[in-house]
Amino acid sequence: MSTSDLIGRVYKLGEVIFSQGDLGDEMYLVQSGAVEYSYRQGDSEAVLTVLEQGDFFGEMAVVDIDPRSATARAFRNTQVVIVTKEALVRIFDRHPELMTLVTLNIARVLSQRLRSIDEDLAALSG
Repeated sequence: MSTSDLIGRVYKLGEVIFSQGDLGDEMYLVQSGAVEYSYRQGDSEAVLTVLEQGDFFGEMAVVDIDPRSATARAFRNTQVVIVTKEALVRIFDRHPELMTLVTLNIARVLSQRLRSIDEDLAALSG
């Protein structure tokens, strides 16, 4: 992976990284700080999770073309690495063995998040 494929960015406490409904084609890796992930429905907004150093988010935007499903906001002063869909394609072209590793890691995290949602829904239904 080349550093030219990676974009570093710093967000201040409370700064919106992206909003629910935005279009995007990049994912983010939390280098330091924390990111609050929230979902808005009508006038209410619920915090889904807080992501810490080493976590990634926004990965659905490199998999599909739908708008962002949640809002990401800096929970503390936060530094992220941004990886665009285009950069991933270049990386996979140069290092095809990474495609399986990255894809499996994204699938693993999505599966964990879905299981957590299932557990939350089961708890709510009694």
